[in-house]
Amino acid sequence: MHFVEILNRIQTQKEGFQMRIKIMLWLMLLTSTLILSQQSIIILKPTSDEIAKYELLGGVVSGKLTNNLKAELMRAIKEEGVINAIGVCNLKAIPLTLELVESNKTIVNIKRVTEKFRNPKNAPDELELEALKYFEQKWENPPKNLLQKIALHDSTFINYYQPLKIGGLCTACHGKEENIEAELKSKLKQLYPNDKATGYEVGDFRGVIKITFLNK
Repeated sequence: MHFVEILNRIQTQKEGFQMRIKIMLWLMLLTSTLILSQQSIIILKPTSDEIAKYELLGGVVSGKLTNNLKAELMRAIKEEGVINAIGVCNLKAIPLTLELVESNKTIVNIKRVTEKFRNPKNAPDELELEALKYFEQKWENPPKNLLQKIALHDSTFINYYQPLKIGGLCTACHGKEENIEAELKSKLKQLYPNDKATGYEVGDFRGVIKITFLNK
């Protein structure tokens, strides 16, 4: 490889890293703003055009994230075993999320949310809790998604929620306590001492993927 090509590659990697840092800072700022401004958020009704646009866009983005995470999880289980694959959902979710955020400049946040969380970062706020209750109440015939339109300061945002269902692969770590292998259970206790994410059966409602779009 020529020296110039090496320099170009280093510069490209540097720019990519800087972009990721900027995105992470923006996401942290937005999350903090939303938490501190819960009382000033105005709930609006999305228009028919907005519903069509963000149902399509949200479905594509959430589909990519879930498919990529599932592929990474299956690969890790095959190559390293279930115990060593525990961290895949969290460790791989961040870089995959950053890739999706970079691919669409209107995406300002992607988050997985559940009431029975393993990672406290996935605990719901007020609006997210409303979305979770919405799907829980309709789980016998679950809606494909839910949209929330909110106004905050001088901008409007669309929260897109995609429900997550427990599959067979999920029950190894999220199933009933008595069905989880002893060594795996011990590892989960070590990593997540306040774990709430067990007791599920195939087909149960797990939570949602939430994608926040800047409404343009």
